Amino acid sequence: MSNQLFSFDDKNLKEEKIDSVSKLIKKIEQNTKSKKRIYYRGHSEKKYKLIPSIARFNDFKYLGIEIPPNTNFKEAEKNFLTRFRKHTYEHKGRILSMWEALFLARHYELPVRLLDWSTNPLVALYNATFYEKDEDVKDKDGIIWYFTRKEYDGQDIDVYNDTDPLNIPGVRLIYPFNPTPKMTAQCSVFTIHQHPWEDLRYMKKNKYASQKKPNKNNHLDIKEGGRYVIPYKKKKEIQLDLYKLGINTLTLHLDLPHIVTGLKQREAIKFKVSINVLF
Repeated sequence: MSNQLFSFDDKNLKEEKIDSVSKLIKKIEQNTKSKKRIYYRGHSEKKYKLIPSIARFNDFKYLGIEIPPNTNFKEAEKNFLTRFRKHTYEHKGRILSMWEALFLARHYELPVRLLDWSTNPLVALYNATFYEKDEDVKDKDGIIWYFTRKEYDGQDIDVYNDTDPLNIPGVRLIYPFNPTPKMTAQCSVFTIHQHPWEDLRYMKKNKYASQKKPNKNNHLDIKEGGRYVIPYKKKKEIQLDLYKLGINTLTLHLDLPHIVTGLKQREAIKFKVSINVLF
């Protein structure tokens, strides 16, 4: 039995492909019969790593200035959140709790140790097939990562108390309160990572095993996972079908800039899809 947390074949020998919305729904129907709790994440290109945004911070450039690869990312993240709480005071009229700051920071794409997941597989399919701003990925296969939740005798992380999220060990599942409508619409959950640069794709099941009880991974909430490949030739067709089902920019993002984008998409897409199904 493999000790790898996520089962997949990099050589594409045993890849399970999803080429339509209906095929994904059938797959989900099969999985839900087992009553497993399953979480999903979509990538527009399957080569992307399963790491939080703080571990990708050295991809950021400004005025041609690159972030050095030896940057202390933990210190950078701490500084981000400290300053974020300072600068959001005038918008909120109070100092945000650490959890609220972390959720909002992730929402506005500040690099932190949270990795986004959804309880809705169609949200993941939307993200895996969307390419409006990044035309390069329209010719690249997309991917849906999924995992089942490990059940054990421990406690879920309490996001309403004063626990410092930056001190949580292992990889834990976070059920957030939703400070933005987008998080509610996208059925958001997160994993929080003690070591954000460790790629979940290659993590071992015993990575965070308890020293006292080696068979129990007390700091790892993921039981096992896998992935579905989305053929790039099917991306456009799947996006149009998702639009007809109400899974689109207008319904998933809910902030003013995305509403404007969604309305422009509506005008473009109405020539392809019956106006009766649009919003």
